[in-house]
Amino acid sequence: MPIGKFNYNPTAKSIPFNGIGTELAPYKNMEDAIRNAGTFGGGFNYGASEAESNTGSTTYVEKFSLVLTGMTAGTYLLSWSTGVKTDNGSSKAMGMRVQLDNTTDVAEIHIQNTAGEWDTRSGFIRVNLTGGTHQLDMDFLSKSGTANLRRSRLSIWRVTT
Repeated sequence: MPIGKFNYNPTAKSIPFNGIGTELAPYKNMEDAIRNAGTFGGGFNYGASEAESNTGSTTYVEKFSLVLTGMTAGTYLLSWSTGVKTDNGSSKAMGMRVQLDNTTDVAEIHIQNTAGEWDTRSGFIRVNLTGGTHQLDMDFLSKSGTANLRRSRLSIWRVTT
């Protein structure tokens, strides 16, 4: 019987994907399973910048970008995560945003005084894309002191037509 876009056969020795780590056969890895899942999971793209970056700029600086080519029009789930750190001090602050096509802020956070310690911030949002090529950027700025990002990641996949 079908479960979403995945076909479940109770007599099979494996399930293509069920979210709990069952063998992914006939797929070689999770990414391959997601890419072949039909509408849900179609158009899967992932990008990351693991290295630490810092800025004292009070205007947004690009941490990294992810270019999405050949996207099918539809609704997508965009998720992001990043490590953040400000200098120690109550007045030390920074900002981070995820931007679509260099024009639309789809996520924006402001961080106040992480006391020089790393913290993780993440989120997700549903976005509607037209067909074609799009660009996602993760940008950051300092409001005072030095702003730091590391382990910065973006992923997007189609959830409906």
